[in-house]
Amino acid sequence: PTATGCGCLWESGSSSSEKYPTWQPRMQFALAFIVAVGAAPLSAPAKTKGATPLMRSSMRRHNLAARASFFNKNNENQDAAHTNGHHNYGPGHKFGAPVTSRIANRRPLTRVRADKEYEGKKLAELFAGNKKWSEDMMTTNRPLMEFLGGTQEPKLMWIGCADSRVPENTISNMDPGEIFVVRNVANQVQLYDNSVMSALQFGVGALGVEDIIVAGHYGCGGVKASMANNDHGAPLEQWISSIRDVYRLHQKDLDSIADPQERTERLIQLNTVEQCLNVLRAGPVQKRRMETMNQPGGPIPRVHACVYDPATGKLTDMDVDIEKYISGYTSIYDLNYKGALEPRQKLQPAPSSAVAA
Repeated sequence: PTATGCGCLWESGSSSSEKYPTWQPRMQFALAFIVAVGAAPLSAPAKTKGATPLMRSSMRRHNLAARASFFNKNNENQDAAHTNGHHNYGPGHKFGAPVTSRIANRRPLTRVRADKEYEGKKLAELFAGNKKWSEDMMTTNRPLMEFLGGTQEPKLMWIGCADSRVPENTISNMDPGEIFVVRNVANQVQLYDNSVMSALQFGVGALGVEDIIVAGHYGCGGVKASMANNDHGAPLEQWISSIRDVYRLHQKDLDSIADPQERTERLIQLNTVEQCLNVLRAGPVQKRRMETMNQPGGPIPRVHACVYDPATGKLTDMDVDIEKYISGYTSIYDLNYKGALEPRQKLQPAPSSAVAA
């Protein structure tokens, strides 16, 4: 028989435990539940026929109490099984157990053939490469993998472009778990974008990142598209329209550059700085900076504008004083988090162009 209502499968005969070893405990649980409390609701209408409302209410309470008793007892039995080592949990769980045991005993979510072939050549390379990387890491850096199996503690946040040529961990030669990452077209920080804003909130508020890097890159297709007088269609056109606004803010500076490639690279730099400003405009960032403004080294997170050159692999800190830039606009962007946008020293407002020519 099959108990479909519980998502369980159990075949009669001695071969059932061999075919479905992991499903039998669930089937036994389902049958025990049906025997313990399942029959009462089915027969309730006959028993309550002619009963007063008070009697029917009492019967319903009895059935609910029976269900609760059953589940409480079952939970206690499961707790005992956990304590006896039938299940494994990571550090900090009340039953305790090393992460290595949890990794070793983890069952695959689906049954996938080891010799599975993929139609896409690159997809096959991806899984083959991951297999080799995983084996190498578990051999040479197992403690790191076990640590990452339970938590992450990044101190850096990277807001970069979705461009495939700019893989942050690769170009920085850093390990997994060291950089908290958000990537989109043209490394935008748009305050209406829930993806970026929720990542900022989590990264700053929960993970406690100390430095946020906004990384533009030369050859950015999103910036190039914004410089063309074409309607790229929704939603891309709406997305890159903010880059057109950056051009408008710095039109005099940009129009003075005769070479088209240099002008594009200049807009890439200016767009990166503008997104740094948007980071400081975000409520979670201002709140955290207010909370840490009196600590040694000044408020965190600190925000950095960087640009990457895919042709050389070089990531350059543009050395822009973002605090100086925003100090001229505090009266506009301050969300009443006192001192959050104040520089470490009172500075003059930034020039109209965020990056000095």
